[in-house]
Amino acid sequence: MRRCENGAEIGVGDAVTGGTMQRNRVLSVAVMVLIAACSPSAEDTTTSSSTTTTTAPTTTTTIDPATVAAATCAGLKVAAFDLDAAVTSGFADLDPNTDDALADAAVGLIVVEGLVAFYDEIGAIAEDAPTAIADELSTVSAAVDPWRDALTGDPALLEETLQDLDPAALSTPEVDEAIETLDEWTTEICGSPIPLDAEEIIFTTVFSAMLGAIGNVFGDLGDDFVDPNDDPVTEIDEVALVYGDDPNLDDLYTRCGNGDGTACRDLSYTAYGEYELWGQTCGASIPLRPKLMVDCHGKFASPANAYGDGFVLDTLWDECEADNLDSCDRLFAASRFGSVYEEFGATCGRTREPGDFTRPCAFVVSGEPYGYGDAAEFDILWDTCSAGDADACYDLFLETPISSAYEAFGRVCGDLSEMSRPCENAATWLAGPLG
Repeated sequence: MRRCENGAEIGVGDAVTGGTMQRNRVLSVAVMVLIAACSPSAEDTTTSSSTTTTTAPTTTTTIDPATVAAATCAGLKVAAFDLDAAVTSGFADLDPNTDDALADAAVGLIVVEGLVAFYDEIGAIAEDAPTAIADELSTVSAAVDPWRDALTGDPALLEETLQDLDPAALSTPEVDEAIETLDEWTTEICGSPIPLDAEEIIFTTVFSAMLGAIGNVFGDLGDDFVDPNDDPVTEIDEVALVYGDDPNLDDLYTRCGNGDGTACRDLSYTAYGEYELWGQTCGASIPLRPKLMVDCHGKFASPANAYGDGFVLDTLWDECEADNLDSCDRLFAASRFGSVYEEFGATCGRTREPGDFTRPCAFVVSGEPYGYGDAAEFDILWDTCSAGDADACYDLFLETPISSAYEAFGRVCGDLSEMSRPCENAATWLAGPLG
């Protein structure tokens, strides 16, 4: 509390250091709109025999830079929470059983609306942010102007935008430099990097929220999300199923096997057959984990190890600890091999014994059949499918739980069987026998 010379008191808020998301939001707003003024009083008037002069006291109101920085960190984190909530809510309102609910346009509209709202918040935060990053926040916010214009402009422009949601198109040297500066600043000041790059946010927050709402039944989002290190696989031949079929996919396959998480991601979104499964399981390093959303880059290269090292992972940890099993599985899928994060997710928030890193928490609790040996009727279909019966593969895919190893084997082995290819690798990677 600072006291003005006229006796009035003005409070300067303490740094935002914890509490609930709502408390952070309130404190952030309170700090951002803090205005202090001290008015002169009659006692400040000096009178002489010849003239009377009135002198206003000199006052300076300074908001603690640490308070402003903390408020900015809190605001950025709240914006990320809002984006996750908006996308989750948007997809939860869709009915996957309708023919057009999960069409590219419907998916794209939810994503774009959520992202634009997120970057609107970033632009608002920029107005009161520390000078070190204010311009950078504004630059990043302005980068999505083409998406803003599409939402408010010609319907034809919106349709075109929804068909070509390539976050790489928003990238410029100025934006890239701003992102780098913000990453360094949030890492140092906020305690962990807060993602602000559109592509990173789509592949973390947005996709994670989508899966949290409806699992992995949202159809094909298209190849426009994929940017394989500036060497895109523009046309994928469905005949290319195993290593040796396509040189571009072979390159991604090799890089994925060598620990390049980006290459694994690109394979999982662009290829079929063994190529696809290899990417989904980070080069077969995550047995029985054929989830669509596995962050292989995080599995291989994330520097984050334990709680406090990363905002996104901390959020998943908190949700996992609160018995959100999907978040436990997502934490495992996004955290580095051997990290405390991975162990916490794999053990469902330390509610089961360590060591069983293969079966997702959701399946452990629900008791649904997941992989070979869980259900006799599905084992029979697996055996028949692996022997080359494409119809059995189709039935296995349709009749088994979503995101199960059974389902993954039915899909992949079905692709292979149609082209008279063996399913040995797929069976090995998914911990099942070859019939």
